[in-house]
Amino acid sequence: GAFPTFEEAAHAGCAVPTDAEVADLGEWAPLALRVAYETTLVDMQRHARLHGYELLFAELHGATHARGAHRPAFSFLACRARRRAVLVVRGTQDLSDIVTDSRAHATRFCGGWAHAGMARTARWLQRELGPCLLHLSEICGCEIVLAGHSLGAGVAALLAALLLPRL
Repeated sequence: GAFPTFEEAAHAGCAVPTDAEVADLGEWAPLALRVAYETTLVDMQRHARLHGYELLFAELHGATHARGAHRPAFSFLACRARRRAVLVVRGTQDLSDIVTDSRAHATRFCGGWAHAGMARTARWLQRELGPCLLHLSEICGCEIVLAGHSLGAGVAALLAALLLPRL
């Protein structure tokens, strides 16, 4: 930032990322920043394979339903060699995402408060994909990674809060 001493003071006491955490970020960032934004399933699969993953399924376009539920654009990827499944939630790209962004009032969530649009979207993902994620974790022994960019990162973090007690 423009004020290095302020930045230093603001981050005093923060843990320094380990080499393993930096390596994980290097692995997952391309999935959230590139794969999730591909516009066709073929391109999504091609790009995922460049990073050692295969596309299991995806929703290329988000949608907002009359009852207010929001289905985000997402991709569900797997790396068999690492026994890892990655759910990547795309960030703001179309009108349905803008609707989610605009629902910025606070709502009760997991004992605290959250952005209402993101919370609604995280709950939708929990209902739709939670059983699959839990099965992969509990029965198949897969590591589950939730990732996203921008709006999608917020939704992924809230989904993690919903699933954490069971993973």
